[in-house]
Amino acid sequence: MEPLAAAEAAIALHGAGQGLGWDGQTRTSARPSNARGNALGTNQAPPRARPWPAGAWADEGGGVVAVALPDGVDPGALAAGRRVTVTIRGRRAEVELRPPPFPAYRLALRLPGPACPARSSHEVQHGAGRVVLRLRPPEGAGGAAAVWGPGRIVQEPWEGEGAKKKKPEVSVAKYSWLDRTQSVSVYLTIPGVHELPADRVRVRFRELSLDVKVEAADKVHCFAITELPLEIVVDKSSWKTKPDQLVLTLRKWAATSWFKLQLSR
Repeated sequence: MEPLAAAEAAIALHGAGQGLGWDGQTRTSARPSNARGNALGTNQAPPRARPWPAGAWADEGGGVVAVALPDGVDPGALAAGRRVTVTIRGRRAEVELRPPPFPAYRLALRLPGPACPARSSHEVQHGAGRVVLRLRPPEGAGGAAAVWGPGRIVQEPWEGEGAKKKKPEVSVAKYSWLDRTQSVSVYLTIPGVHELPADRVRVRFRELSLDVKVEAADKVHCFAITELPLEIVVDKSSWKTKPDQLVLTLRKWAATSWFKLQLSR
């Protein structure tokens, strides 16, 4: 056989121009892919992660949470690799499950108090088909047993998935203030502020200004003073809550009387 004819016969034998995995008769099944030109892919983006099915977890008290695996997830497949990850950020715990193949599942939980990542742990119980979280507060947390009672953990939307909508902001219109020798007290009327967790109240003191944001269930209460009459000592200023009231204590840098508080320049 002539060299050219032999080359053409070899090309035909191996299926020139066919995709990867071509055996001359059948093609391997297509799979999702976002790689352009992948001969075995469908050129479709992988499916997005799904929220965990509602009611698939239970707060057993004491920081113990039992999370049932979604339907169709093989518990045995979770034994290989890091298929389950638990991330703790203060009073929020996030569980992410990545079973083969797609999709992944995500669950976000709001905790009654801050959890310590070093003291917390999780376990995949393959026989029971569930993931057990053991969330523990930091060392020396007072009243931890009462705070972490059953039913205190609630589910939250997963951030970044579009389920969590931005709350409207409203200005605090009702306030008063009292001038003292060494400090100034500012009283803000905010309904229900005394029932909110401490991390829902943000107060930023500066030498000549301050701003407040209180995140309630349906709105964010805002208050700001852009120009104080005189400087304050930032690290000695503080805030506390009373029934339906947020009290700011501004420590004066100089014991001089204040005659006004200017909300905006």
